Parts: sequence; C-alpha cells; structure tokens
Amino acid sequence: MNMLDEQIVTTQAMTFSPFKKPFEKVIEDWNVKLLLVQDTLEEWVKCQGQWMYLQPIFDSPDIMK
Repeated sequence: MNMLDEQIVTTQAMTFSPFKKPFEKVIEDWNVKLLLVQDTLEEWVKCQGQWMYLQPIFDSPDIMK
C-alpha cells in the first residue's frame, strides 16, 4: 500500500511538470489505473475485515450443520 501511495504521488507530481506534454495521455492513463488499484485494494481490505468479523459465526458447529 505504501509503494502504491508513493507511485500515485509521483504520477500526480508528473501532471504538474512543464515537460509532460508528450507523455500526458500515458500519465493520465497510469494515474487512473493506479487509483483503480487503490480503490480495489481498499474494498478488498474492507471485505477481509468483514469476513474476519463473521468467520467465528460460520465456523460454529451448529451453523456448519
């Protein structure tokens, strides 16, 4: 997650560069992809947290029956 955050900051810094014109589309596409990965990972962490909360319920013998 830290490396992803660093890459997002770096990519966003590139958008303010005066030399970005030839790479503008690539930078924008990469930024969108990185943000999508970040959103996906955040949702995955939420899902795992909810599963950890519910796991004892599903592991109980009476529920398994």
